[in-house]
Amino acid sequence: ESIYGGLLEDEAFCVRHTGPGDVGMASSGPHSNATQFYITLDKLSWLDNKKVVFGRVVDGLRAVRQVGRAEVKGWNQRPLQTHYIA
Repeated sequence: ESIYGGLLEDEAFCVRHTGPGDVGMASSGPHSNATQFYITLDKLSWLDNKKVVFGRVVDGLRAVRQVGRAEVKGWNQRPLQTHYIA
């Protein structure tokens, strides 16, 4: 349960995944509050109408790309070094 109560209404899919810097969220299913947020590094049109894009990186895309090039653990794709974006 979230601080807003029970389940929330689903989001609209009116914005498309157009390229690097799209900011979106993926929920665990209809009317759920379990959400993961992501920033795209490429055009992900296969996520259109499945995941919600709600914004775009306006400044700092170079930093996002640098994090995207970080060395990761194979099984969970977690970066080996901690990255801070402020």
